[in-house]
Amino acid sequence: MPFDARGLVLVSLLTQNLPDRNLAATLDIVGGMMGSPLGAVLIGALAQPRQDSLPTNALPANSVSVPVSVPGLVQVPDLWQSADEAMSQLLALGLVGVQADVTTTTSRIGQVLGSQPAAGEFVPSGSTVTVLVSAGVAAPNLVGKHVDEADALLTELGLEHFHVQSDHQAAPGIVFRQNPNAGARLSAGDFVTVYFYEGRRYPDEIIEAVVIVEEIAEEEAQEVTEQQVKGSRRRPSEAGSDIPGAS
Repeated sequence: MPFDARGLVLVSLLTQNLPDRNLAATLDIVGGMMGSPLGAVLIGALAQPRQDSLPTNALPANSVSVPVSVPGLVQVPDLWQSADEAMSQLLALGLVGVQADVTTTTSRIGQVLGSQPAAGEFVPSGSTVTVLVSAGVAAPNLVGKHVDEADALLTELGLEHFHVQSDHQAAPGIVFRQNPNAGARLSAGDFVTVYFYEGRRYPDEIIEAVVIVEEIAEEEAQEVTEQQVKGSRRRPSEAGSDIPGAS
């Protein structure tokens, strides 16, 4: 039987991904000996591994992994809803939920932040799962602080401020009242009303007018003083002429 190089090349290309390399080499030689490109193609097609013969670890990269059910173990769910709903979900799975409040500057009060053990872990049925729930942040004590310091502190805690200027006789710029009071639990973004006395301030025109009036009054007072000094320095002859009987 004549040897055909074209058949060898075609079969070699078609069998290059064949896991059994000894079988691939044998098919290459047979393809070359057949001498027909069509026969070589048929041999290469038959040599391709079937899909159902792939090993279980050769799944496509985009395949979805399904958790394996383990007898006696329960997978902790992803908790994100309200605390009451999270407790009900755990109870339905045979787990015991315990709430733990967490101070946070980025979440609303009552929002579930996660769990311990974390979502996805397997635990024995009946295990206790700690549900982490946002308790917000405590309002700081702003009374006695300068309004700028109070604003910076509220911003640092994720809170907003609302200013109220009052005629309350306090030091200018110093906070003398707040609402809510210190210690109140607040969610991120809540407002705190800050009361302070800004201090009286007049328009520049009025201040300039007052300065001018004071300068004029000072000049007039100086003129009066100079006249009084001149009157006290009269000559003795002029002063004696006022004495009765003087000639």
